[in-house]
Amino acid sequence: MRFFLKRGVQKVPPNAVDLTLSHMVADAGRLLHYAVSQGLIVDTTIIASINGMEDLIVKKTTPTPDNISGFLVAYNSLSKLTDGVSGESLSGDAERDGTNTTRLYISLLIILLVILIPITTATIVGNQLVKAALEDIEWVCNNEEILDCRQQKPETALATSVKPSQGFIHLYETSVRAARTYNRLVLVAKINFMKPPEWDSKVNDLKTNFWNTRYQGDNIIAMFNLIYGTVAGCLLPILFAMLGAVTFGLRDLRQHIEAKTWIKQGQAIPVLRLAIAGLSGFIISFFSDFTAKSGLSPMAVAFVVGYSVDVFFAFLDTVVTRLRAPASPPKTA
Repeated sequence: MRFFLKRGVQKVPPNAVDLTLSHMVADAGRLLHYAVSQGLIVDTTIIASINGMEDLIVKKTTPTPDNISGFLVAYNSLSKLTDGVSGESLSGDAERDGTNTTRLYISLLIILLVILIPITTATIVGNQLVKAALEDIEWVCNNEEILDCRQQKPETALATSVKPSQGFIHLYETSVRAARTYNRLVLVAKINFMKPPEWDSKVNDLKTNFWNTRYQGDNIIAMFNLIYGTVAGCLLPILFAMLGAVTFGLRDLRQHIEAKTWIKQGQAIPVLRLAIAGLSGFIISFFSDFTAKSGLSPMAVAFVVGYSVDVFFAFLDTVVTRLRAPASPPKTA
């Protein structure tokens, strides 16, 4: 202990020095046990120096400067043999922290999937239903002149209706497409939690039912695009970026635990990683140029950005550099 006091640490209480040395010796003992079990020890002086220091700590005997110097040299040599594994990463604190971090990431993963799966499914399925319904409506309007879709209002069209099937050129195909459009818009309405369009089977008037389906469907489609377009443009990039951050965290955690190199970090780093990913996912929705150049869908880009935030930060750095560049002088004639 006098050795430490002579080295300029007189302000540190002796018990604090003893505690620090005890922790260091305990870490060295765990690392030595690991190295021996892996067959990494070649120089037996490493074992003798560390075991000797452990005996002194157990007996509460004050080590001499030579004991401490030999121990530090042996500990340093041992650390070079274990390829990143340390006494701290083999400690119970590191194991408990790894377990807690795993639970945190798994909890976040479950929460994100519970939110993402229904929203993403509703958005994708709804967009497909809307696209298919609009294609059928366009086909009917282009091939059935009696409907006069682009000129007549629905009230006028219904008033001029004489017979349910009169005037239709492709009666069967039109009937199938009209019914199919109605069924698709019913599903879209359910996704929107809206009242579905009306189809009066008792009237059996194809023209009336088509007009009802079409004009009520316009409102359903508009509300779907408003709600789920906003969700897909703002909320989903944030959630997918956070999912990417969780995926990276789980991968990083697995690699360190398997290699026995995980050390205690606490919960701040995972939470910070998640927060940065969410912020990046929100900001990326305003950079259509970045999304277009990647060749990926916006959701895939958000996931990649969350998985490796450095990719997005590098893009931001290029934008800042471009803004800082002086404007080129106007060309003279």
